[in-house]
Amino acid sequence: MSRVKQQGFTLIELLVALLVLSILGIVLATGMNQVTRWYQQLSDEMSAASSLQKVQALLMSDLLQLAPRRISDVQGSPLPACLSYADGGFECTRFDNREGGAGLMRIGYMVDKEGLWRLRWPSLDRAGVSEPLRQHLSTEVTSMRVQWLDANGAESVQWPPASATGDALTQLPASMGIILNHQQQEWLRITFPVAERLTP
Repeated sequence: MSRVKQQGFTLIELLVALLVLSILGIVLATGMNQVTRWYQQLSDEMSAASSLQKVQALLMSDLLQLAPRRISDVQGSPLPACLSYADGGFECTRFDNREGGAGLMRIGYMVDKEGLWRLRWPSLDRAGVSEPLRQHLSTEVTSMRVQWLDANGAESVQWPPASATGDALTQLPASMGIILNHQQQEWLRITFPVAERLTP
């Protein structure tokens, strides 16, 4: 009586195949996780670089066009052409080169828990309108500091400086150094010369 030859896999062969497939699955999953982390990191870095370029461009556009023009607050009291905030922010008068612009505009920069903001007031002199339009620039920035340099080369952490002479309300700094920090680490450091120009 002849024996029938069995076809198929033995139980041991199936277990070995399952073990190999499991190992391959773990390797592939680990690789995919690593690729996902690399992609997310690259995406975050590209986003931060884009945000950095945007902030630099806006600061350069604003600070290279400062104007020695004081303004009036909502009570009619004078405010200087440039004014530093206690928390490191600032506001200044600048020339308005937009199409249809009125010649001058008031801008500012500040940092809160949501990051860095650019401020722009609807009118130059507040005259009852004290709330600025807010443009969010970056979530990366957690604090900022401004170093003001006057025409004599003296550095100050506030503007107008306490040593200002003459009409301090219309004085502009010779240059401004701006330091933006992220999580206690320096994120951006830039220095802008300020050109003395007459208001139109």
